[in-house]
Amino acid sequence: MITRAKSNPKTTKQRGIQPLADSNLVVLPALLALQSDIASCTICPSLKPWRKFGPEVYGHASTGYLLVGEAPGYVSWRKRRRFTGQAGMLIRRALRTVGHPRYRDLEDLFYMTDIVKCHPAASANPSSNRSPRRVEVEACSSYLLRELQVLRPSAIVTFGKAAAESVTRAIKQATEPVESSCLTGQAGDRSSASRCMGQTEVIPFPHPSPRNQVTILKQYPSMRAFEEVIARTFRQLIARLEAPKGREA
Repeated sequence: MITRAKSNPKTTKQRGIQPLADSNLVVLPALLALQSDIASCTICPSLKPWRKFGPEVYGHASTGYLLVGEAPGYVSWRKRRRFTGQAGMLIRRALRTVGHPRYRDLEDLFYMTDIVKCHPAASANPSSNRSPRRVEVEACSSYLLRELQVLRPSAIVTFGKAAAESVTRAIKQATEPVESSCLTGQAGDRSSASRCMGQTEVIPFPHPSPRNQVTILKQYPSMRAFEEVIARTFRQLIARLEAPKGREA
């Protein structure tokens, strides 16, 4: 079902994904099939031996929130837990600072995925990380599209330019054409924006890798400020979950 988003002075009406009701019973069979397809995929020879996460590390689908990275990091893959490398721990730390007893870990608040499902290693060092190649992103794009169609998230948080771009393309594929996109800056922060498409809000952040600090510091006064904005975003998402039905936090 396609619906129109509510308009406000900073946004425009457009069609988008209708968020799914809070029901794992509805989502689970389709997610299991999708996760099975991802687990068996060997399309990209450049990603051999196809190191990927198992279904136990996706998190929860019932909140309606999706967290999207670029690809599994080697450390996270070895630990069998998403976002546990140096960059990912910054994201986890931001949620911990919120101090909510129910949503302490990313797995509690999000269903988590990547635009490329396998760990992309440099050819000279299998335990290193490299940026996903365009052909790899394109090969995995159908899985991201299916994730959006099954989950119908109300909000998507992305880390990395490639992740934000892939999610935006997938939303456009999953919905009818829109007249225009809308950008609204986060409260108290001019450098971060949320891209709204119908009922789905995309909140893009730079990739928190140490190698990307120059880019981050062009948008935020410090790495601490960057982490605080992430924490504030998580706090706002949690507040929406706890708000009385029919009211926005």
